[in-house]
Amino acid sequence: MGWHRAGWYTPRWVDALFFPANWPSADHLDPRLVRKLTPGDTIPDGPPGTAEFVVERADAPRVLVLHSRTHLPPGWAKKLNAELDWAWTFRLAPTGEGGTRLLIRSRGFARPRWLDVGYRAAIVPADHVMATGMLKGLAKRVGEAPGRQAPGATDPGREG
Repeated sequence: MGWHRAGWYTPRWVDALFFPANWPSADHLDPRLVRKLTPGDTIPDGPPGTAEFVVERADAPRVLVLHSRTHLPPGWAKKLNAELDWAWTFRLAPTGEGGTRLLIRSRGFARPRWLDVGYRAAIVPADHVMATGMLKGLAKRVGEAPGRQAPGATDPGREG
């Protein structure tokens, strides 16, 4: 995951519109990009020196918690005494029907107050677009994985 890695599994139009300088999200597993994440590792979310996530928790394959304080425009921290603290959690949970559900949660705050209000007004709809695209992208990739079946697909080897 991350900038100039596999991206965030979002649709091409989202990548092109919001992240034109980044590579498109990977549409397949690239073994060269696979790494075992541990707490303290970083995942870039922009060009070097801009934004990144720090891995807070990595219990593969069930939980990944990312944290960032770096997603502010350059100079805002000093000039405006601004701060942004953001956590992003991905959790795989069994559905009880033999399937698995990916739960994504984003939490954050910003200061001063006007930035917090603006952050929430912008991030909530943007996060919805990103998360929806990410979930659809992941579902497509899981469905295309060798030995896996897309959700809702029928197994030609089964009767019924």
